[in-house]
Amino acid sequence: MTRQEKQNEAIELAKNNPRLILQWCTGVGKSRAIIEILKGIIPDNQENFRILLLVGEKAHKKNWEKEFIKWKGLNIWERYIQIDTYASLKKHVN
Repeated sequence: MTRQEKQNEAIELAKNNPRLILQWCTGVGKSRAIIEILKGIIPDNQENFRILLLVGEKAHKKNWEKEFIKWKGLNIWERYIQIDTYASLKKHVN
């Protein structure tokens, strides 16, 4: 299965599954697939809509911010997406 096929499959799976974990090796395109999924689920003009993106380490937070910028037109991350670590999960309710 090609990288693009894997990414497309993840996007299709996300349409019917509210929770999805992508456990792919480096270079397959986890970031891009997740960004495409997020672009598809963020509703227009929804101020209260939020996504919590959990990463393993603090260092990964900046990497994700760069990925959102890299895949163009994704200034949405600042408005709708909060990036935090697994260790900080206890701070979040609901």
